[in-house]
Amino acid sequence: MVRFGHSEAGEAAGHVFLDNTSQVAAQLTKHTGLDYRSFGSYHLDVETGHVGNVEGVADAVG
Repeated sequence: MVRFGHSEAGEAAGHVFLDNTSQVAAQLTKHTGLDYRSFGSYHLDVETGHVGNVEGVADAVG
């Protein structure tokens, strides 16, 4: 359960990070013409939260 919690926290933090950097990356792209793929909307769109099918995981342990 500790690893599960750690993974979920990391995914949540990653989503917040990418949500913010994608906005900045879009502005930079307008000014530079470069694609900031790793920090832009592409990465945010394909980032699904690698921990999947977790509904009820904690209930199964308890």
